[in-house]
Amino acid sequence: LGQYVGVMLAYLPDEGGDYQRDAFTRLAHAAHRSLRATDVLGRYNERTLCLVLPGVDVRVMTVLRDRMRRELKGTVTFKVAASVADGGVEAEALFSDAESRLLGVVTGSRADAVGRFELGRGKRQGGDMPRVLVVDTDEAIVELLTFFCAREGMAVDSVADGQAALAILDKAETTGKLPDLVMLDVFLPGMDAMTVIDRIHRRFGARVPVIAMSVSDAPDRVAGALDAGALDVISKPFSVTELMARLRRVLARAGAL
Repeated sequence: LGQYVGVMLAYLPDEGGDYQRDAFTRLAHAAHRSLRATDVLGRYNERTLCLVLPGVDVRVMTVLRDRMRRELKGTVTFKVAASVADGGVEAEALFSDAESRLLGVVTGSRADAVGRFELGRGKRQGGDMPRVLVVDTDEAIVELLTFFCAREGMAVDSVADGQAALAILDKAETTGKLPDLVMLDVFLPGMDAMTVIDRIHRRFGARVPVIAMSVSDAPDRVAGALDAGALDVISKPFSVTELMARLRRVLARAGAL
C-alpha cells in the first residue's frame, strides 16, 4: 500500500533453563500489550522476538522500544533494534537491516538501534553506474567479470585478498560511495574469506550484499559463506549468463539498477 512498515527484533541473551523460557514469555506479553490488530508478533528464532508494524515511523518504534524497557526493567534483560522503511523495500532487505542493527547493539559496534532504512542510502549519486568489488586471486576471473559487467553498464574494482577489500570498504564509506555488490572467492590468501564476509555483513548489512564464489566440490565453504552472511553463492566454473542474471537480481533488489 506504499505505507511505512517497521520491523523490531528483541533479543534475549542466553541465560538458559527456566529463566530463558519465562523471560521470553514476559517479553512477548510486554510487546503484545502495545500492538494493534494490524501488527504481527512472532518468534524470529530461539532467542529473538519479532514485531512487524505497518504504518509507523522511527519515532513510534523508539517509543515502543522505550515502553518495553520500562515495563521489563529489572526483570528481563534484552537487546532491541528496529528498522523502518517505505512499502517499496524488499522484506529481506528490511529484515537484514534490522538484523545488522541488532548485531551492532549486541556487540557494541553501533548505537543507532532504531533507524530508517533506504535502499542505496549513502552509496550512489544520481546516474552513477553500479559498482562491483571483485575479491579474487584469479586474474582470468577478474578480467571476465570486468568485461561482462562493463557490457552491462557496471564498473568493477578488484583486489586479491580480504584485508585489501575491507580497506577499500573503509575508504568508500567515508566518501559515501560504497560498492553496490561484493563478489568474493571463498578461498583467499591471508585473512579467511569467512571472516571477511562476516565483517562485511556485520558492519554494512544489506547496504553491501555479498555473492560468494566457490569451486563446486567445496560444500563446507558454501555453507560457511551463507552462514557468514553471503546473500548467494555461485559455483566455479560458472555460466556467464547465470552469473550476470544473479548479479542483476541482487543489484536490482539493492536499488542499484
